[in-house]
Amino acid sequence: GRKVAIVTGGLGTAAALGVLVLSYSFAMFIASAVLLGVASALTGTAPAAHLAHSLRGERQTVGVGVYRTAVGLGSAFAPPFLGWWISRGDYSSALIASTALLLTSTCAFAVLAVDDGASRVG
Repeated sequence: GRKVAIVTGGLGTAAALGVLVLSYSFAMFIASAVLLGVASALTGTAPAAHLAHSLRGERQTVGVGVYRTAVGLGSAFAPPFLGWWISRGDYSSALIASTALLLTSTCAFAVLAVDDGASRVG
């Protein structure tokens, strides 16, 4: 179902960030970039679909709107914030913090979310 895709993608993305932190060569950097792309592809649109499937009626519209707003705000503010963080120290600490946040949210989702049973393909 969607829950499996979300958890797998989240854990894969965290693993890719971990490899990026440990990168000591160009080959490891490329490997982390490939892993990040694969993990992102696994997740895809599953989070929004899972949310929309979990809510009913007016809650669905508001819930998806809040979700999309949070995604937009994160996309707008995370890069400058992490850039500022990196400029004050090293990039490893910013990536470690991002990885920790991603692992925490993925594990919370894995434990708390109800599987929606959407296992159909196509």
